[in-house]
Amino acid sequence: RTKNADDVQKRVLAEILSQNTHTKYLQQRCGLGGSTDRQTFKAKVPMVPLSYLLTPSPSSSPSMATLSLRLLS
Repeated sequence: RTKNADDVQKRVLAEILSQNTHTKYLQQRCGLGGSTDRQTFKAKVPMVPLSYLLTPSPSSSPSMATLSLRLLS
């Protein structure tokens, strides 16, 4: 069990954002504009239930589901 889960989540999110800051998904779909800070991520990336992400749209197959994670404070 992690005693400092919030600190670990913040660090992991920062690493993910810094490694992927220039991806098309984060730039165009999420509108991060190169930002790697947690506050911008939380403001720009919508939080939706996992079931919404796993339900295929008519134009996609179930294996093409896209997952977006949002860490909460």
